[in-house]
Amino acid sequence: MATTERYQTQQGVRWRARWRTAAGGSRSRSGFKTKGEATRFLASVEVSKAQGGEVDTQAARRPLREYYAGWLAGVRATAAPSTAARYEGLWRSHVAGAWADRQVGSIKVGEIQKWVADLASRRSASTCRQALQVLRGSLDAAEADAAVARNPARGRLRVPAQPDTAAERVFLTGAQARRLIEATRGEGQKALVMTLLGTGLRFGEAAALRPCDRVGPGRWRVARAVTVISGRAAGFGPTKGRSARTIAAPPAVDAAMMAQARRRGLEMDSDDLLWVTPRTGAPLVAPSTREGAHSWLAAAVDRCQEADSTYPRPRVHDLRHTYASLAIAGGASVVTVASQLGHSSPAVTLSVYSHAFSADLDAAAGVVGEALDLTRI
Repeated sequence: MATTERYQTQQGVRWRARWRTAAGGSRSRSGFKTKGEATRFLASVEVSKAQGGEVDTQAARRPLREYYAGWLAGVRATAAPSTAARYEGLWRSHVAGAWADRQVGSIKVGEIQKWVADLASRRSASTCRQALQVLRGSLDAAEADAAVARNPARGRLRVPAQPDTAAERVFLTGAQARRLIEATRGEGQKALVMTLLGTGLRFGEAAALRPCDRVGPGRWRVARAVTVISGRAAGFGPTKGRSARTIAAPPAVDAAMMAQARRRGLEMDSDDLLWVTPRTGAPLVAPSTREGAHSWLAAAVDRCQEADSTYPRPRVHDLRHTYASLAIAGGASVVTVASQLGHSSPAVTLSVYSHAFSADLDAAAGVVGEALDLTRI
């Protein structure tokens, strides 16, 4: 309940306003010269509370870095360590210099827009958008603490367009995929390429597999992935979807995975990794396939291109895309592909691989056309 109270100062009578926040805390403001001023102030507080815009003036004076720390703690508790590490890097490189010591209540939409424009002139659209995400998250924490009425980073900002990653995807044909397997040197690495192409696993998921994850002929349990921070393996974490799944491996791929376990001298109930780095025994990280990269997979792609100048240069993740496109072309349902890939829903699969279903539209039209037999009308 809001109240006003009178008190005496050396300058004369003053009025104090007291009220309770939406969260149940107690607040007060002093120095009003008349009861009417205090009452009108309380009325504005009630309106602000009703509109969800109540502000704690003390919290509004806190620097953004304090709210960033709280937001990052939440990220660490709910996201992969690599995600938290990426946000920390963005904060240090792009956000802290401009905003760390600013009182959150003083940050305005216009200032954020200028910062976004400056960052966009120096960095990629992806970096700009991710840095803004860190600022937004920090100010979300401030809004939750009633330090700001509305998160100014969620205003109408002009932000660089999201890069069209779909245009960068490479989908190998079946023949091209076989050529890549044949061009890969080393039986262990060849088995890994077969696994990526034949199961659609993310590289970190495949790198985390152990013989004990095989739960039946052609069936493997995927419950974790290698965590990579600053280009190095840093242990294991949950899969991207944060849920375990059982995937199917074609017989030849299943056999290659078991053969890899035998090469490593592992029993099928072993919890040691199927693939490790030869020198240190650490988990593998995804190799680069960029032209000029010194990796075993880049070398395999180079050999493919030496034999065929039209051969594309796929990234590691494109082997997953290749699995999906080949499965869809072979008649696999979107539900089946989504389950294998670990997508949160078939809608995600459709949005990523909609082009692969275009042939199904023609097939569906043909089936319906035959059923209706409209040519007789």
